[in-house]
Amino acid sequence: PFDLSAVLVEGAAMTRDQFTAIWQRVGDAGQSNTVVNANGMDAETVKRYLAFDNVNYVAQRQVDGALLLYMSATTSNNCVVTAEITVPGGGGQIKVGTRTETATLTPIFEATIAKRLGSR
Repeated sequence: PFDLSAVLVEGAAMTRDQFTAIWQRVGDAGQSNTVVNANGMDAETVKRYLAFDNVNYVAQRQVDGALLLYMSATTSNNCVVTAEITVPGGGGQIKVGTRTETATLTPIFEATIAKRLGSR
């Protein structure tokens, strides 16, 4: 399988406004959801591990005891993938909501996240 991290640009972090514009443009209908069994990984560890693959932290917020991380990645040909990663307070499965205007990247991005967070 293709390793998306090989074409993700280092240091291509987005601002909140840039992230929000893409997130809203794609909308709920364009969102893909998956679950990663990350064995109790906390939010700081998730951010640190995803940074290894050039998936950049944008923002976070607390909701019902879980921490929602907003992350983005940009390919070398300027395609952007955004994600909302829900890290439960007591550990457990991590939910990943992915939105991108380049839908063909979604399964590859999700596989990259699962590989990084599921293999510790």
